[in-house]
Amino acid sequence: MPNSPDAVTITWCGHSAFRVCQGPHAFYIDPFLKDNPRCPDAEKQPQAVEAVFVTHAHAHHAGDTLAIARQQPAQIVAVVETAAWLQRQGAPAGQLVAANEGGTAEAAGVKAHLVHAAHSGGIFEAGQPVYCGKPVGYVFEFPNGPRI
Repeated sequence: MPNSPDAVTITWCGHSAFRVCQGPHAFYIDPFLKDNPRCPDAEKQPQAVEAVFVTHAHAHHAGDTLAIARQQPAQIVAVVETAAWLQRQGAPAGQLVAANEGGTAEAAGVKAHLVHAAHSGGIFEAGQPVYCGKPVGYVFEFPNGPRI
């Protein structure tokens, strides 16, 4: 039922970037768009979304999160340390939803359960590593829909 209001559409935007929609709700996961050589040209400019879910602070994951936060009132969901780093970079505090592995955040009409991910979670600034918290994965629970 692709035309069902409960249908979930997922658009791959290259690397680990995805745009997810269900009915009136839309969000990004790791929106590395503009500088991503694998991102389709039609997806390079961020679309209107209610939320961005960031798995960790690496540039090819956090990508265009700050640009989206400056252009629209999207909630930015990330682990506590990554959310703090994003705020230091200019993300509005009122848009940040800080959570931890094992917790759940709600945004864009979904429940997002933060789960363990085995990876590094820092970023380099001026050649020095900056700790930005543990990386996470997300399990999304859609109302009247699937769990991905």
